[in-house]
Amino acid sequence: LADGAPFSPDDIQLGGKEVRKLIGPGPPERIGRVKYLLWMHCAARPRDNNPERLRRLAKNYGQGLEAHMGHDAASDKEKSEGV
Repeated sequence: LADGAPFSPDDIQLGGKEVRKLIGPGPPERIGRVKYLLWMHCAARPRDNNPERLRRLAKNYGQGLEAHMGHDAASDKEKSEGV
């Protein structure tokens, strides 16, 4: 870890409730995944552990996960329909 890096996702300066507001509704695992990605980012770049920067990153990560999850859902539907 870099100097000043958070030791866990709970140590970043953005809570789960705020992450949920930023990325929209979804399963708790999605919120946890975004918090994990934010933590990993801050582990490498401790200066980014501030609410303003984390809000922007959370929105980007949330959109990326939504796109990824949408792709998986479509694949699962096709599989279940035998396509």
